Amino acid sequence: MIKLLIGSLLIIYSSQPLMAKYSGELNIRKHRWKNRLILVLIPSKKSQIWEEQQEIFQKLKSENEQRRLLLIKIHNSDKGVLRKYKVLKQYPIVLIGLDGEVKAKYKSPVEMDSIYRLIDSMPMRRQEMEDSH
Repeated sequence: MIKLLIGSLLIIYSSQPLMAKYSGELNIRKHRWKNRLILVLIPSKKSQIWEEQQEIFQKLKSENEQRRLLLIKIHNSDKGVLRKYKVLKQYPIVLIGLDGEVKAKYKSPVEMDSIYRLIDSMPMRRQEMEDSH
């Protein structure tokens, strides 16, 4: 396990790629133009929605890397993030684009194909795909 201290934000990367746990305040701006984010609201330490979304996410490592996607737990205590991105109990999963803006909200764990279709339809992603050929 590797620990990196970035400003006041401690990011812990485990052996599970492309997932991050945050200790302290999550600063979305640090990811702007670098990563797309899937935020998952965790109302308690044991969360079925997190477990399900994590399982779905882990199956497609290469596709997630291509789209620069990170899966991030958001706790009830992260009030700033909850307020700014309107992460609610009714929509506990939120997709944030490279520009730092909300692109979609989901009520329950979502299959990655649905997220990929949305991302792949965005102008920045289309440009990324053209540049990679």
